[in-house]
Amino acid sequence: MYSYYKYIDTDGEITLYEFDQEYYCLRSIFVNSSECINTNLSIEQTNFFLPEGNFSESLDMLTPIKKEEFLNFWDQSISKYLKRWNELKNKFKIREMIETEIVCFYPQGVIVQYDEEFFGFIDYKDCKSVLGASNMYPQQKIKLFVKNFDDDNLWVNFSIKSV
Repeated sequence: MYSYYKYIDTDGEITLYEFDQEYYCLRSIFVNSSECINTNLSIEQTNFFLPEGNFSESLDMLTPIKKEEFLNFWDQSISKYLKRWNELKNKFKIREMIETEIVCFYPQGVIVQYDEEFFGFIDYKDCKSVLGASNMYPQQKIKLFVKNFDDDNLWVNFSIKSV
């Protein structure tokens, strides 16, 4: 079961968090007067910004929110990308092999890049089984297969096998 919180700073900027059971951040959204961006898309001049570490000792600084509030902001943060996302889903086929490159590591797994504005996801253990522990680092190339499309996160889910 996930939990949802938000933080509002003195300038009125809002950060919303989705935590796992141990209070590690899975997704986050930043909202100010001009933009609403999330941790699953790399926006121009912004890198991935998923907060690291356990938040259990910081919960008193955050306000609990309902899942629906988080999802409303999440939908807002991805809305301007949906047309291009649907075009990408028509471009790539399930089981198609794609040359990817490791970008970073999230609690959910490995984030990879594949010459598109969107990113992909591969299970950490699967990636490690192909590359080996010593080759698990950003910019490392790995050939992966399109497994499915995650419309909630706008990620391509990859597999090490043509399933």
